[in-house]
Amino acid sequence: MKKLIGAFVVVVGILVISVGIMFAFQICPPEGPWPTPPWCEKQEGEGEIFVSVPFWTEGEVYIGTEDNPKMILMEKINEVSYFTNQGDLISKNGTYFYTRGSWDTCEIQVPRIYRGKSVKDAVLGWADLTGPSLSSDFQRGVVFGGMFWPDHNFPLINKNYEVLQEFGVQYIAVVPNWFVFPDYRGMDIRPFYRHDGEFPNDTNWITPTLTDEELTDIVKGAQEKGIKVVLKPHLDPIDFGMPGHEARGAFHPEDWDVWFEKYTDFILHYAKLSEELGIEILIIGTELDTATMEALDDYGAPPDATERWRKMIGQIRQVYSGFLTYSVACEEGGEGPSNIKFWDDLDFIGFEPYFGLTEKNNPSIEEMKEAFDRAFDQYAKPLYEKYGKPVLLTEVNVYSFDGVNRDPIGLAVREQYPGPDSIENLPVDHQEQADYYEAFFQSVTERDWIKGCYWWGWYLDTTIEKADSWLKEDPYDPFVRKRAGQVLKKWYVEREEDKI
Repeated sequence: MKKLIGAFVVVVGILVISVGIMFAFQICPPEGPWPTPPWCEKQEGEGEIFVSVPFWTEGEVYIGTEDNPKMILMEKINEVSYFTNQGDLISKNGTYFYTRGSWDTCEIQVPRIYRGKSVKDAVLGWADLTGPSLSSDFQRGVVFGGMFWPDHNFPLINKNYEVLQEFGVQYIAVVPNWFVFPDYRGMDIRPFYRHDGEFPNDTNWITPTLTDEELTDIVKGAQEKGIKVVLKPHLDPIDFGMPGHEARGAFHPEDWDVWFEKYTDFILHYAKLSEELGIEILIIGTELDTATMEALDDYGAPPDATERWRKMIGQIRQVYSGFLTYSVACEEGGEGPSNIKFWDDLDFIGFEPYFGLTEKNNPSIEEMKEAFDRAFDQYAKPLYEKYGKPVLLTEVNVYSFDGVNRDPIGLAVREQYPGPDSIENLPVDHQEQADYYEAFFQSVTERDWIKGCYWWGWYLDTTIEKADSWLKEDPYDPFVRKRAGQVLKKWYVEREEDKI
């Protein structure tokens, strides 16, 4: 009896040790009558692999492993997007890479490690093929943090510098916000810092003003990583984003003289800070339509707006030696950028492509590219030719709902269905967002007078793995961990053959 008990204890001990080893190394037993260990159970999305490849790719796309260049044939979504749900055929923690069916047609990156989770990848190029890419002097930019700086984002800054580099981002635009009180008709222009009390805007679109110390830390941290910085100060009504309230394009103060005096103080503050910090470009204003466009006199624009801005630009140049631009939205009809008359005093034409592309949901990449081609040539190229200034796309933004190419940031949706949930109720479509990115880059790379772009939506808390659980149902603009992020990465990361 004692021998039986002893043998039983030994067997149990061996089983416990074996299970412990399997858990430590995440080893899964073959299928059988025994229960599947929890760490071996397939999670939602496990085995799903998406990859964005160059548009000049030829032939079929495979996932290869160390001993087989054709392990998994990828399903073709369109000419640049491929997908499989058979990723679990790759050994967990094993290496894999992309090929077009042979060892001679491998991607140019080093092998990847498969972690057993849903994967999104980008192929930068193929060993046997070359094709068009962005020029080496193209400003590969994002708007870092948007206008959203909650307390929990500050500890994520350093990690985000690493992600920026992984995605090939070379420039970041940083937005410090000041506000107009009590609304768009006010003349009280000032910052509102966290220590000033409860922030009087609960939209979650904007947060209190970054202090100069916070801004300095962000700028210097980026520069230490070799990332260049653009400063993009914004002025918004304090009730910006609230239903029924006007935005920055509709300022209508009682006295424009007072407004411009205070705005000049605001922008000179950041011009001096930009000079001190060695910031590459200062964007002197964003979407201030009634304050810049004399053509909007019916909406209260001052008749001498252009002269006021020329004077201000002269004052800025006395304290800041870097490049200057202004950021204006180009929506349906394209009048916005052409209504700015002081481009000749600036270094870049700052253009935001917020026009719709087609009249249908899920158009092809080719259809969207053709729409970008027409719009850029109709609305931006004439300004480049008239003023002799290169174009900088100071904001590019697109959400991820079905039909988003018609209305990139849902302006028409919000007009039709006012309220905070208008976008949330739309069907999610991350593929259409990714295709929009691809069409955009294919169009831009053919226009050497466009010198850079800054994608809106690099929110720091959406770049970490734990965000995946809610991003999969997100219809808004975060892109880093969606399919669109891999499109951007594919275009932004410089290949060795593209460097000068």
